[in-house]
Amino acid sequence: MLMLLRIYLLLLLCVSLIMTGCTRVGTQELAEISEATNHSQQESHGENADVSSSSNEENWKLYGLANSHTYIPSVIHTTDDGIILEYRNIKSGSLYCSFSNARFIDNLDNLPVSGNQYFRGGQSLYFINDGKTTKVDVDDSYFSNQDGMLYDGCYLLLVDVTITSNNATEWISSEMHTHSDGAKVPAGDYTDPYLFRIDAIVSLSDTSIPTINNDGAVKPDSYYTRSISYFSIMGKEEENPILFRVEPGDEISFTIGFLVGDNRRGGQNDLSSLVLSDYDGGFEGDFIDLNLEAP
Repeated sequence: MLMLLRIYLLLLLCVSLIMTGCTRVGTQELAEISEATNHSQQESHGENADVSSSSNEENWKLYGLANSHTYIPSVIHTTDDGIILEYRNIKSGSLYCSFSNARFIDNLDNLPVSGNQYFRGGQSLYFINDGKTTKVDVDDSYFSNQDGMLYDGCYLLLVDVTITSNNATEWISSEMHTHSDGAKVPAGDYTDPYLFRIDAIVSLSDTSIPTINNDGAVKPDSYYTRSISYFSIMGKEEENPILFRVEPGDEISFTIGFLVGDNRRGGQNDLSSLVLSDYDGGFEGDFIDLNLEAP
């Protein structure tokens, strides 16, 4: 009987040690994941960033990126020389972006650099005239005629851009972010920290067309948005045609263009209501008024 009692007590001791060991291992693993996540957040935001912003955190959860990389909004500066957009949603530093000479063109001969290679396909417009719907895309044969004239009612809104690097660096593919489930994913897409996507920095919004939520309600300060259709240095960087490269302290200039359809000719856009936007990743952005007049 005494022997059985000793065996029973020995078994209890073994079970206790096993359970304690499992608990310690589990706690250690969770601590490592948490530490990696916090480290990733601190690197993402820099010393002065708020990594505990619940609104940003909830927004990123919608995209499956909770605790991985919180969106850092741009800052709009008003200077004597005009509006400057400071783009900060990168690893470190920022990009100072100025915009000038906004103008509409309806003939490809007026482009600063001509050629199909400078256009980005998939930016479709729809025109409705006399009950007939016409889809227009830069890949379509009737996007422009032999003389370079665009489809009737179709315009390119061109804007000249100058970007200065304030010690800006982007995440690279060898650096890792940590998802909320502990999975490691590449923080960047490229190996060069001085490559940036122009379409991540600025878009075009039409303030006459508000965004409608799934419940039918109008979403405040959110509007119909188009991405870049034309890029005067498209394809300069082989990793991705929409990239530009700028090192700390340097600046680069180019022209971007947005394909729009005049609502007076069956298109969708009010040409006098177009503004530049730093809208990115599902977040409402700031807007830069171009003071446009419809042609």
